[in-house]
Amino acid sequence: MFEHNSLILEINLNKNEEKTIDLKQMLPLGKLECESNLLVEKSYDGLNFTKIDIKDDFLDQTARFLKLTSEFNTNVKIYAGLGYIISHEDKMTDLFTNCNGWGGADGIYSFNLEKEKETYDQKDDTTLFVFGDTFAGATEGLRRLEPTAMVNNTLAYYKQGKIDFVVNRGDTENYISLFEPNEAIRQRGYIASNLVRYSSDIVYHPYISALNPQEDVEVTFDLHGKNIVNKIEIENYHEEPDFGLDQAKRGAKRIDIYVSGNDEDFYFYKQIELDKYSLNNPIYIIDVNIFSRYIKFVSPLGEDFNQGGLNKLDKVVGLKKVFFFNEKEQLFDISVSANSEANYKLANAWYWLQDGIRHLDDFYIFPTVVEEDLNGLVGFEFKISGTCMIKCKIKNQKIDFNNAFMREVPLFNLSNNKEYILPAAIYNNNGEDEKADGYVYFYGYYNDRPKFMRSLIVGRIKPENLDNLNELRYFDGESWVKDMTKAAPLLDHISCEMSIQLISEGENAGKYLAVFQYDVNGPYLAYAIGESLTGPFSEPRIIYRAKEVDEMYNGTTYAYNAKSHLHLSSPRDILVSYNVNDTSMENNKKDYTIYHPRFLNFHDNSND
Repeated sequence: MFEHNSLILEINLNKNEEKTIDLKQMLPLGKLECESNLLVEKSYDGLNFTKIDIKDDFLDQTARFLKLTSEFNTNVKIYAGLGYIISHEDKMTDLFTNCNGWGGADGIYSFNLEKEKETYDQKDDTTLFVFGDTFAGATEGLRRLEPTAMVNNTLAYYKQGKIDFVVNRGDTENYISLFEPNEAIRQRGYIASNLVRYSSDIVYHPYISALNPQEDVEVTFDLHGKNIVNKIEIENYHEEPDFGLDQAKRGAKRIDIYVSGNDEDFYFYKQIELDKYSLNNPIYIIDVNIFSRYIKFVSPLGEDFNQGGLNKLDKVVGLKKVFFFNEKEQLFDISVSANSEANYKLANAWYWLQDGIRHLDDFYIFPTVVEEDLNGLVGFEFKISGTCMIKCKIKNQKIDFNNAFMREVPLFNLSNNKEYILPAAIYNNNGEDEKADGYVYFYGYYNDRPKFMRSLIVGRIKPENLDNLNELRYFDGESWVKDMTKAAPLLDHISCEMSIQLISEGENAGKYLAVFQYDVNGPYLAYAIGESLTGPFSEPRIIYRAKEVDEMYNGTTYAYNAKSHLHLSSPRDILVSYNVNDTSMENNKKDYTIYHPRFLNFHDNSND
């Protein structure tokens, strides 16, 4: 184990001699001693080398291979710098090399089910692991036996070196996912939920009532907690193409506004008259002074409740968008229901689990909604269309997934060719230590699609407000704002899953460790050091090359989504996992050992 300032290389070089040295593992580089001008190049793979400026004493550099060229005969000594030294946690990895029932998965996150505040050295507590796409079935030798199922999420309970995998079963004992989107989340069409979906790069149908509704048309907005609403903006019904018809006539003409604190006892607040949509007058602005959780729009029957319809039989009413504002900031966490909807279908959708958090006796997890997209590349015929919250009770150190509550939440946005998604990682900054500020930090990323670059962003919220994400604020570089598209980039080259945690010992004590896969689906694991939970962060330091990429099926096997597991770590020895997969389904079918998490130890080599 190479502690800081220990000698990692001593070599004699002749004049103009070039030597390439394999250090056998990725190491942090520190002090260099030599008596001649020296050209030093580093490499992670032995193929691609870059020059190092030796005047910086290799600070913030890591390398597996070094290429040295000396101007004169000289002796060269290189010492270990500050950083992490990697070792393999084979016993932990072997626990997940399972061949029957649960047969391998990705998307691994871990949670302490016995303590609300996770910190170091809680290894003896019950751990919940959650997984994404999971093979389920049996094997013979290395090959998976048919029928082999692929379900979208599973879990496991781990304690004192033993693990119990849980794969959900249906009514006929068939393998099914633990969590599947409910009908409300899968609805696509002319539905009320589209009124508060604000991704500008996604085309949402407007809301429209059923043809010839039999009662007053009601649309109810749930703000998920009592909020002050100072302004409501309404974009009346319109849709392109209109085939030469004045479809804007379907827009609402009169709306009665009701408010309630409990979704039962509504009282009349205000009546408004709207003009039909036009480019000259696209938004109708209503100044209000509401402190309530529920706001209901009612278009009464018995009156000309729309703008005249397309014909005498076309008795429908619609809206395009509704925006709610608290002073100058928009509210985003809004659920919508209606007693009348014209037309919708159910998407073929599923969950990809992301990070979660325990609060009191509730377990929250925030999966992305993924749905079929036949226009995607072969093997990638899907797209992310939203983010949800799943909430379960914790009972007897297990989660009650059979009685999960779920709803859509505003942690996804696709606007101006940038895709925003949270949470790739959650850090609970509550507790007794001096760094605690009472907030839960949600880390995610925006993906700059033209550049194909994912950059870290962060929001924060008090744990008691997790059910009302209108309280979530994003860091814009200077202050905290409600709009995720205003979030400032903190760190480049991150992956879709990652981790953030406080460093409690060593040279970087009091700072924060970010662990991630460099550029998502690459062979390299990386880390960065943050001065605070909002940065600034150091440049990524590549620390490990996944050996499976080279040793399994060259060209098709890949690694992704590295992260640390705080409560299973010690302050100087960080448990880190990464996923391995293969682009060939045939390879995954003939070799079940490909598809499961691998575990490493990141040892802090500082001498403090």
